[in-house]
Order: sequence, then structure tokens, then C-alpha cells
Amino acid sequence: MGFVIASHEGVFTLRDSVFLPPSVIPKILPSLLAISQEQKFRLRNGDLGIEKARRLLMKLGGFPTLDYAAYELTGYQTPTAFHFYPDSLEQAIQVLRESGYVKSPRGCVILLPKTGDFSDQIQRVFYDSLAVGGRGILDAIAIARRYPKETGSAGYLHSLLKMASKVEQDIGGSDRLVSSRGMRED
Repeated sequence: MGFVIASHEGVFTLRDSVFLPPSVIPKILPSLLAISQEQKFRLRNGDLGIEKARRLLMKLGGFPTLDYAAYELTGYQTPTAFHFYPDSLEQAIQVLRESGYVKSPRGCVILLPKTGDFSDQIQRVFYDSLAVGGRGILDAIAIARRYPKETGSAGYLHSLLKMASKVEQDIGGSDRLVSSRGMRED
């Protein structure tokens, strides 16, 4: 459920979130379910229309998640898409269509159905970020660093951050990183 990103001719790709500790999986299942039911939109003329959609959708009620919400919480990583949980999915779709938006697999305005607990928005953005994987993992780390009490991530994420710091110290920073060929680049 939601762990498979793409499947083609019997070959599939798994989200990074499948490798999270088992204690986290139940907490990200609502996020995975919502992500698997996402609906993507772009403007009819081919433009992304992110800012216009953000203004339209925020008036309807609901809240942003993933890229935009993580950026608003942490200031880390410039958003590339606008994910939004509208209070009314049908109304949000109608407003977008009336404003010149069309469904598109490459759309960067993404509506998600509300599933799971929305009582703590910081925690929801944190778990959504973990669930989506990829750059979302980095957003989740930034959120956890800024809001450790709200994310409850002191356990598993803290140990990962400590290991990352240890590796960084051991290699002495980026000057000792190796290229993909395994050779040091000077």
C-alpha cells in the first residue's frame, strides 16, 4: 500500500520509506494511502500554476503539506510542488477546473484526500515527508531538528542523526568525499 512508486513489466521501485524502522510504518500508513490517491493538476497552458493554485486553495480551507509546508516550517529546500489536503476534495477540484487547471501526470499542484489524524499539523507534515521518501526524508529531518517534541522523533531519528554526524566527522567534511568511481576528487 503506497510503498511502490512505479511498476513496469514486472519491475517495480520502492519508496525510501519502506526502509524506515517498523515502529514508524503504522504512523505513515495514512500518508501513504493519501499519496497513492493523489490528483495532480497544472494550468491548461502548460504552466505549473503553483502560486495561483495555492492562493485559490487556501481560501477553501485545508492545509498544505510536503514541500511547501516543510519549507514554511524549516526554511529548508525550495518547494517544487504544492501538495494540499482540502477540506472538500470535490470543491477543490471544481475550483481548479474553473480556474483553468487540468489533470496531468506531470502536474505540480497535488490534491490529497484527508485520511488519518490531522490534529497536529507539524506531526502530519513530518510523517507525510517520511512517507514520500526522497527529498521528503531531508525535510523530515529538518522538521525533527526544529520540532523534536511535536514529531516525537527523539528515538530512531536521533540515532540516525548521530550516525550521520559521526560519518561527517570521520570523513572530515566534503574535501574527503569520493566520486562515484571510488576515487578521491581533489
